[in-house]
Amino acid sequence: MENSVCFVLFALGLILIIKGSDWFIDAVIWIANVFHIPHIIIGATIISICTTLPETFVSLTASVKGETDVAFGNAIGSIAVNTGFIMAILLVFAKPVIENNKDFVKNGFFLIFLLILTLVIGFTLGEIDRKIGIGLLCLLLLYLANNVYSAKKLM
Repeated sequence: MENSVCFVLFALGLILIIKGSDWFIDAVIWIANVFHIPHIIIGATIISICTTLPETFVSLTASVKGETDVAFGNAIGSIAVNTGFIMAILLVFAKPVIENNKDFVKNGFFLIFLLILTLVIGFTLGEIDRKIGIGLLCLLLLYLANNVYSAKKLM
């Protein structure tokens, strides 16, 4: 009896996640149309941020409990796997077209710089404290604002 309840709850949760993500995509497309933001920017910002929220909450919970290794490994690992998985699917099923090569290269170098900066800070200080985290969060916001500005400039 107990196994059947778990199975039913799992199936119900899966159905709710699928329907909720369908509503979420519809709402995000509506937001993109209302604010005249290209769909690629919405996909690369809002959807990517929302899909990493579960990992963010797991990392937050782990860090509050003092398990910083779990938090850091979860954050870095989930981002690497999500990005690699999505890029692999994209490359297998579609041929991506780069419309603005200059911005693509600029953003790529900026992201590589941030990864190297985070690695160097982690190795030299042994930790990424609150001040560095706030600084990285500010850089994320600047990056997102720059992406929206660049996309609106192309419209």
